[in-house]
Amino acid sequence: MVMDVPEDVKVVPGIEQGYDAWLAVNYLEGKFGTPTTETAKPAEDLLGALNMGGASSQIAFYTTAAIQSADDKYDGVVFGKEYNLYCHTNLCYGIGTLRDRYLALLASRARIFTDPIASPCHPKYFSITVQTNSIFQSPCVSQTDNGITGPPIIKPWSIPDSITFGGSYSMRMCLSVIDELFEGTPFEQPQRPPLSGDFAAIHKIWETVNAFVGGTALRIKMSLSRYTDIVDNFCRQDWRAIPGEQKPPGDRCLHGWLVREMLKYYGFKSEAEWANITFFGGDGRNMASWSTGYALNSSSKIPSTSPKIKMDATGYSIGIIFLINALLIAILVLILNCRYRKQ
Repeated sequence: MVMDVPEDVKVVPGIEQGYDAWLAVNYLEGKFGTPTTETAKPAEDLLGALNMGGASSQIAFYTTAAIQSADDKYDGVVFGKEYNLYCHTNLCYGIGTLRDRYLALLASRARIFTDPIASPCHPKYFSITVQTNSIFQSPCVSQTDNGITGPPIIKPWSIPDSITFGGSYSMRMCLSVIDELFEGTPFEQPQRPPLSGDFAAIHKIWETVNAFVGGTALRIKMSLSRYTDIVDNFCRQDWRAIPGEQKPPGDRCLHGWLVREMLKYYGFKSEAEWANITFFGGDGRNMASWSTGYALNSSSKIPSTSPKIKMDATGYSIGIIFLINALLIAILVLILNCRYRKQ
């Protein structure tokens, strides 16, 4: 949503994307107060945000602990109230860029390219052909550094213009390859305060989980073990046995494991930690994502300095009655004044 051109057309810094994701989930869930609540929830009751887009991911939450890096500290002001937030973004760790790095890593280790390259994160008998440059020319594959994604993945000199991957599903091998995408990166030694409170996992995380669950629920609770079983059972399917019109997107298996591992590296490793996550799609009118938070932040819906003034139904009625009475008195005075002048 563009409010003012060219002011609102800009590159949004990663830390602001994290804040906007946090803003979106708490606004959509009514944590800052609604027409039926008088005040905002205590800061400790606000939701943290876990956002995953196509090219990056973010984590943001309120904390009373010290934040080691000034780059991750964000002082958000909502309705005149200040919140000390930890906000961190990870470039190249969106679901699309992770897919590119995954395929590039497999291709970089292939010895021959006449046969399909085995992909342990795709169902057996699944096949996909991609243009080599579409994955190796991605900046998140070829132009990376250890401070972001680890070393770049080198394109083999003998690789053809297009390559084919064939599903050879193995949960153990799949997770092993995905873990390599996080090795040598800030995920291994995060400068992050302890996780606190409940979290809303949104955008591509929610879309992925919802694709496995099905239905129209916008709020999904899922245990780690149940999610693991659902993804594993899906990935174990023989791709040939699924009727053509019923075949889901071919990367669903890969996406399922990418989401689980991303949450693991953000600190959600156990059943107890997963119990604090709600996979949140939105409020039925607005999708939960950092872009929604940006639109809210750029509009007048969430003023930063003026606290919200709540007028209930009684106050509203009294105000209307007062205005009507004032109008009637003014009309009466006007009529009497006119009669007086005629006399």
